Amino acid sequence: MPAFTSTTMGLNQQHEATLRDTVRRLSDTDNLTNICPSQWQGQPLPSQQAVKEIIYLSRALIFPGFFGDSDVTRNNVTYFTGLWAEKLYHLLVDQIHRSEEHTSELQSQRLI
Repeated sequence: MPAFTSTTMGLNQQHEATLRDTVRRLSDTDNLTNICPSQWQGQPLPSQQAVKEIIYLSRALIFPGFFGDSDVTRNNVTYFTGLWAEKLYHLLVDQIHRSEEHTSELQSQRLI
């Protein structure tokens, strides 16, 4: 077992305090408006499928070969990185565009 020094103990306490604060802020009822997402043209914003794909592609870009296509090698990593980055870009642009249109629609109706 590793020996814990006063520095290590201080870091552990600091991490625990940070984690407690993060949990408190994430579960603050004022921040829970995202539990019931906005709807635009009958579809939730953001799209649950798009969010899944965004996470999948982000993981593939950060950890090529571990996530995403398992056929990634040193010889083709540039190809896959470009492919995933382009898909991720289009997904993000689409979700942002939908959100902006929804916001504009609400503003025109003076709902926000």
